Amino acid sequence: MNCLAIISIFSVFCGLSNGAFPAEIKKCKYGDNECIKGIIEYIFHSKAHDGLPGLNLIPLAPLVIKSVDINQGAESPVNVNLKFRNSNFNGVPTIDVRKVTGFGKDLTGPHALYIGGDYVALAGKYEVQGRVLLLPINGAGDSNITLGTYYWF
Repeated sequence: MNCLAIISIFSVFCGLSNGAFPAEIKKCKYGDNECIKGIIEYIFHSKAHDGLPGLNLIPLAPLVIKSVDINQGAESPVNVNLKFRNSNFNGVPTIDVRKVTGFGKDLTGPHALYIGGDYVALAGKYEVQGRVLLLPINGAGDSNITLGTYYWF
């Protein structure tokens, strides 16, 4: 789920770096991390429910995720294949961007968003098959993974 959030956040920034901004989005200079932080928070807090058509940004509250597959190798003592289907990722409007680094003129360097919030949740259908040590694990049903008060990076 951590990877999913990072991809979502990075997708928002990639849309902002296009240059064809809607009038309501302030343009930031390269490396102006406070400005970039403010724009990302504005989108998360104010535009998450409706999206932002001018940036081709779909609604993020909830963010609908069709499938996520997590596979652990067969040679490991924990051999698990976990699949989430038709899930909703909730909590985007509660995300606070704590810090932004990178995003200068040289876009080949590292970029990072340090985020936190009150909660994020992934809810939907799951299937799991595998083994933990010698114990078989098989199941399917409804899932709800909720993280309260979190910080990433």
